[in-house]
Amino acid sequence: MMGEGPAMRSQSEQSSLRRDNEKAAPVESEMAENELVEEESGENETGGLSEPIVITSIADLLDGLEEQPEAGVSWYRGHTKSSHSLVPSIGRDYQPTDAELTLVKRFKQNAYPFLDSPPEKEWEWLFLMQHHGVPTRLLDWTESPLVALWFSLERRNDDQDACVWELQPIELNRIASIHPKFHLDIPLFGQDSELDNYLPSVLETTAAKNTPAAGIAPRQFSRVVAQMGSFTVTHKEHLSLEASAGQCLRQFVIPAPSKEAIRKELELLCVTRLSVFPELQNVAAQAQIGL
Repeated sequence: MMGEGPAMRSQSEQSSLRRDNEKAAPVESEMAENELVEEESGENETGGLSEPIVITSIADLLDGLEEQPEAGVSWYRGHTKSSHSLVPSIGRDYQPTDAELTLVKRFKQNAYPFLDSPPEKEWEWLFLMQHHGVPTRLLDWTESPLVALWFSLERRNDDQDACVWELQPIELNRIASIHPKFHLDIPLFGQDSELDNYLPSVLETTAAKNTPAAGIAPRQFSRVVAQMGSFTVTHKEHLSLEASAGQCLRQFVIPAPSKEAIRKELELLCVTRLSVFPELQNVAAQAQIGL
């Protein structure tokens, strides 16, 4: 759902890195979950997760969002199957947390020839890996409920209910004992020290087990800008967000019979593959629609 890298670079260096990194073909969908191996979600595992809200139109989604008490900031994530849990990709593959550091090393081993300006910081490498489909502890979110809704409907599995998750990232960080000086602040990967405890190299040497945290990162790729991407990251355990922070979440379920009608509503609002993935191949596809 969006790649990334908290680079503390000049604007020209960031542009160079972005062009270099986009030469390789990233995963098609930054936010969409791994359909084949995602774990099934348990029912109200924390006791704090509220009952799902059923929506059959975009209007229903907007009405539901308006009913939420003022939380300051909300993020969203779309799943093409409502039974799928909020687990990062490395957890879906049932890999231990230590495997992530091995993946970082292997990725670095062969990535340099393809990068004129390689990442300099540990978080930058992790976001670049995420962008190109390597399993990590990162989970992609968007600031737009309509982008999340588009992701929930992108696959034509219309015999399955889909869903949009809503997250309160500031509340998630409060549970993780992250308390910024300004109440609406969300830490930046690579800048704010509160997130350093989640670095792969730190996890290798600590016995502590923290709950998941939320953070923002510089949006170095065009699709991440279009998708308004942000991230959560787990610590040493791959607990689902439902299990560890259900009180920060709401789930909007799209029944299978309503999926096609909502797709048409999104098209009318110009929420399309081109708007979510602003890339040349989608420009070409958009030019042929209706002909």
